[in-house]
Amino acid sequence: MNIGMIVGESFFKNTSFYIANLIIKQARGRQNTVFIFNRTTSQLHIAGTTEITVGKFFYGQRINSLCKKNLIERLLVFEAKDIANNALAKIIFVNPNPGEQGLYEKLNCGSRVITFLEKQKPTKATQQMDERVFVTEPVVEKGFWSLNYDEKLAAKEKFAEGKVYFVYNDFQNDKDKFVEVLKAFSAFKKMQQSSWKLLVLQRNTIAGSKKEEMLQPLSSFKFREDITVLEGLDTGTLAKIIGGAYALISNTKNIIYDPSVFEALLCNVPVIATSNDINEKYSQAILQTTSSAPEQIAEKMMVLYKDENLRSRISEKAGEIMKGFDAEQNISELTNLIINN
Repeated sequence: MNIGMIVGESFFKNTSFYIANLIIKQARGRQNTVFIFNRTTSQLHIAGTTEITVGKFFYGQRINSLCKKNLIERLLVFEAKDIANNALAKIIFVNPNPGEQGLYEKLNCGSRVITFLEKQKPTKATQQMDERVFVTEPVVEKGFWSLNYDEKLAAKEKFAEGKVYFVYNDFQNDKDKFVEVLKAFSAFKKMQQSSWKLLVLQRNTIAGSKKEEMLQPLSSFKFREDITVLEGLDTGTLAKIIGGAYALISNTKNIIYDPSVFEALLCNVPVIATSNDINEKYSQAILQTTSSAPEQIAEKMMVLYKDENLRSRISEKAGEIMKGFDAEQNISELTNLIINN
């Protein structure tokens, strides 16, 4: 089967590319071919795909024409604005924003919506539309596990000079979000006067110059020596870094879920995260903030710092909550929803 995937500029401003990479690996493993219809101004070079540059004016008949030419049977879309409602292939909206205007109007007889959040189902849609909305478990790269005591010590020695550290995953190369975390870390350092560190993991591999722009605030940051920025890490290394952390910080907004939250929970590491519907389901292992304001993040960092017993309880609860979470099965089920039926 030939699968098409529309990639626009916003594809890299949320976690769509993370989900897409998991789908691509699984689809190729099943002998499917994946075409990337690139609406951005950059070459993407996503491994294992055939890339076709289409420009930002990729709508209507041009989509139909390329789908027909390349025998596309499934067309994956991550935002409703990226597609018109008259494409020939079966349109599959993957993890779309539930409030995105025009989403359900674009469901033709062969299309469907795949979501990770029950509340995304339309409340005023017809029964026919409702039947084409499929809820599945969140997906995350397999290979994350709970480290034992010696492995945690080894991670601190290797990645943080033996110091205790928080970890922050950056998927979006969002300078404003990064500054929020820096301000929170600064406030935390001033309150507890210790040698604790912050590890920043850059996970967006196609951001180019935006990485340098995002990191620019570090040049004048008071605690620059306590910040370590890492990129180009494989899953095994990521699991060790996250698994050895005191806690993971997530301040993402306007996305359904942050994969790094689930990576941390699989490692039994407490999470500080902005409140949303999907985080609420796992709230016993997440210290939630009502916003991404630095003072709120710093407050939760101090709560964990002052109460080691609380941190231990949260860590144990993460292990209990994620006990039945099967990363490989979840990816397989998501791919089944795309390829089958």
